[in-house]
Amino acid sequence: MYICSMYKLNLKIMKAIWLFSLLAISSISGVAQSLEKSIDSLMGLYFKPNGAGAVVLVAKDGQIIYNKAFGMANLELDVPMKKEMVFEIGSMTKQFTAVSILMLLEQGKLSLDDDIKKYVENYPTDSGKVTIHNLLNHTSGIKDLPFMDWVSFSATKKEYVALDFINYAKKEPLSFKPNEKWDYSNMGYIILGYIIEKTSGMKYQDFLQKNIFDVLHMKYSYCRVGLPNVLIKNRAYGYDKNEVYYNADFLEMSQGFSAGCILSTTEDLYKWNNGLQNNTLLKKETLQKAFTNYTLNNGDKTSYGYGFLIKDINGSESFEHGGGIPGFASHGIYLANEKVYVVALSNCRYNNPAYEATNIAALVINKPFKPKKELHLDKKQASEYLGDYKHADGTVLVVSLDTLKLYVQRKDRKYIRSQLIPFEKDKFYVENEFTIYEFKRNEKKEIIELIHRTRFKENRLVKQ
Repeated sequence: MYICSMYKLNLKIMKAIWLFSLLAISSISGVAQSLEKSIDSLMGLYFKPNGAGAVVLVAKDGQIIYNKAFGMANLELDVPMKKEMVFEIGSMTKQFTAVSILMLLEQGKLSLDDDIKKYVENYPTDSGKVTIHNLLNHTSGIKDLPFMDWVSFSATKKEYVALDFINYAKKEPLSFKPNEKWDYSNMGYIILGYIIEKTSGMKYQDFLQKNIFDVLHMKYSYCRVGLPNVLIKNRAYGYDKNEVYYNADFLEMSQGFSAGCILSTTEDLYKWNNGLQNNTLLKKETLQKAFTNYTLNNGDKTSYGYGFLIKDINGSESFEHGGGIPGFASHGIYLANEKVYVVALSNCRYNNPAYEATNIAALVINKPFKPKKELHLDKKQASEYLGDYKHADGTVLVVSLDTLKLYVQRKDRKYIRSQLIPFEKDKFYVENEFTIYEFKRNEKKEIIELIHRTRFKENRLVKQ
């Protein structure tokens, strides 16, 4: 009798556990479906079926929970985007370059405190010491090539080697003493690629293939340096856009080199992130160097490690990087505490996958961004903001008025402009971007300055 009663009790308990499990699974499934619909809706807003497209992947706790394609891979041939498509990832390449340097550090082949003159003979550093750390962290003071110089190099459509750019950059003095400022420098990462070749005895592309792509089984990732005409299956075609889409200019990949020459897929980049977090490539303490928010001489944080921007998404620390290159744009985000990885790749440089990836990451961790409420300005109020605003580097932004709407654009880029949407006194945002424009006034309440803020940088421009 006792045994029978216990059996019945156990049966009831088992049924209760089964029912609870079923309800829990149903609840989790409901949350997953809701998240999927939210991401679908977000991506559908910005990537139309007949436009250049994107692929986005989301992983949680090391497992893929979302991976979908939107839009077109080839507009001329009406080829829809697939999640297997291969994209140029631009400056996300810097993560691979930084990790390669750290791998060579573990092998004892270099030190982060090494003076770059050890590898690049007679580099002019004004008797100062520029270290590998400074190159990795964008605190070297080494100038990027001016925009027009990049254009002139690119226009030749010929293959270069790293020393061609390094010797060209030697003509320019440091723009500041090492570690006095943070200033993003592609040239610094090209020098790092050259150091990888000198210390490893391998071509940069061969080092990546042997030590990263093969190890992590990244079968659809490529470094196209030296292989400009290679056929790559499932490669998305690249577009740029002003008022309409057009074919992006050809860029010889040796010109991006270790600052931006990699092609990949969302699933391969998921493998890359897992490989880092599982310490497949580097020891935990070595990888932490890439994720450290370093400090300048004046005590300010750089918000940059080695190949990773260190930011936050509504209070959750994020490690991320994007890329933009003719025809393509990319962005990847890792939230370490929540173990969430989001990567978005697009085949149009003027799409903004950073915006979508950041919003998606916020949705996944249940910290969505709150929409801003638009204010109304009459013509007299809007006219106060009109004019030219000049940055110290010579860049001029023009604020104009068109049918009672304010727009901002670079003076040297005729077809690309963004609408300024007012949300607070003297503050404006740009739709589909985490960009704020704030106008500053003097004591006479005259506008004298424009501050341009993104999640990653702040620029000040003086009214002319």
